Amino acid sequence: RVNEFNTLLEDTSISAIWCAAGGDFQVETMPYIDFDSIKAHPKWFLGASDPTNLLFPVTCHCDIATIYGFNAGSFDAYGINAYSQSCDNVVERVWII
Repeated sequence: RVNEFNTLLEDTSISAIWCAAGGDFQVETMPYIDFDSIKAHPKWFLGASDPTNLLFPVTCHCDIATIYGFNAGSFDAYGINAYSQSCDNVVERVWII
């Protein structure tokens, strides 16, 4: 997971990383996340399924805004609620820019 994540960080064709799942065991990957690379290659981070262990330090230590999103596995399972719609609107605007 960490190697894949760090590779995404350095890819200049990628402007946003959406963690669709992965809250389980995420804390175990934290020592291997390259925060210097995150600062050097800023991207939007959107996370679902409790990515707090990643999003919080990216926001606080790297001064990069992150978006705490809905769980991608349940997206639209019961219709799109107001919170999910607002997350979708933000992501849509980020990709358009």
